[in-house]
Order: sequence, then C-alpha cells, then structure tokens
Amino acid sequence: MQLDIKSAHPFLLLNWYQHFHKTWDNYDAVLRANPFVAEALDEEVKRYREHVASEGAGRDIYLWALNQDELQYEGGVASDRGAIKKKFYKFLYGTALSNCLIRDPSQRRQQCPFTDLFDEHFPMLLRIIEWHKTRQFYSDDSPQMKRIRTKLRSENSYRTRKNKPKLKLSGKLYKQFSYANQCLEGEAMVRGVCHALARKDDFFFIPIHDAIICQPSKEKIVRNLMLEHWRRHVRHPSDETIGFAPVIVTTKL
Repeated sequence: MQLDIKSAHPFLLLNWYQHFHKTWDNYDAVLRANPFVAEALDEEVKRYREHVASEGAGRDIYLWALNQDELQYEGGVASDRGAIKKKFYKFLYGTALSNCLIRDPSQRRQQCPFTDLFDEHFPMLLRIIEWHKTRQFYSDDSPQMKRIRTKLRSENSYRTRKNKPKLKLSGKLYKQFSYANQCLEGEAMVRGVCHALARKDDFFFIPIHDAIICQPSKEKIVRNLMLEHWRRHVRHPSDETIGFAPVIVTTKL
C-alpha cells in the first residue's frame, strides 16, 4: 500500500503565507493605510487552500491550472497533467521572473505562464515567493548558503577559464527557496512520520519523498501520522494553532 501527499509542493506553499509581512518594509504601516490587506490575505489563503488541500472530487491544482487561459494551450497543443507539473516546478524553483516587486515599468520582464497564473489568482503568494527568491534569508554560515557559494565558486572558476564574466551571488539566491521547501518536507516526513514509524514494533515501511509504502493493515496508522506531522509543519498565517491537513492519496500495489 502506498500513501502519497497529493500535490505536495503546491500544498507546502500554504506555509509561506505566514511570511507575507516580511515582504514589506513596514507591514504595520501598510495595515494602517489599508486595513483590508489582512482580510484579503485570509481570503486568498482560503482560495488557495481549496486547490491544494480540499477533499472535493476533481480538486487538483495541476488540472485546474491546465484549464486556465495562461496554461491551457502551451505551444498550441493541450498540455497534460505531467507537463503542467513540470512547468510548475520550473516556476517554483527557477529564477525570479515576476514583475510584482519591480516598480520601474522599463525594468519589467516577460513572465512565465505559471507566474502569470499566480499573478492573476494568488498575487500575495506570488509576492512571497519572489521576495524570498531575491533576498538572502539563510545566514552565511548555514549549510544552504555554503552550498550555494561553493557551487557559485565552481561555476565561476569554469567561466573564468572560458573568458566569460563571473556570475553574482544575487543571481543564485533563488536556490534558497527550493532548499527551504525540501527542509520543510524533510521535517514532516523524515523527522516526523518516519521517526515515529521506526519506533513501532513489527512495522515495515519504505519512504519515497512525500510517500510511504507500508502493509495494507498499517494504512490507518500511517495516514494518521502523515496528517499529524504535515499539519504540524504547515501553519495558518493568522493563527499558529491551526495547521493545514493535506489530501492523502492511497494506491494499492
């Protein structure tokens, strides 16, 4: 029996809403000037949650995206779910391409289809994603920044030998975002679910990223642990006592 977190990476983005205040120099001043911002944030969280954490039949953010104007006919041919998922990963973990943080119109760039989609439907979440792709939020001595700097030095060493200009650290900061989501997934699955399962007697399981393979008789135990630990790590921005529960898909092997 295999239990998967449905649309795990889109679901993880719910946790980032709690960082919306960081994207403003003075969020308190923003709220004083426009008190409806907090309400709009809550409304967007509810709307996004319906796409990534709803048990409703047919609720699938990739299939929903496929039918939106921004992504429906990429290259003139209707895209399938797998192709849409690849585009989402490229949008989420690639370089920052949104214009949402650029004030000078002359500096604006062409956005990717998923960026356009989020700009239209989830602009606050897009702002959070782009802000974290363009700022250093890990400390210099963190494993994440050490890895980014090591890879940058290696790449620049190669470029020097080829007489090419060196790349700047600012152009690699977007990699922090993927590391952060990997850590969040690891906290829920490895330190949470797998650690709890490993302490149980007569329990065989195999972890695969955001999925667990187990005996059919253990399905309920695994499901409950997955719900518990993912809910613990994906929190509501307005109330830290509230955790979001993912949708778990079960497949018989």
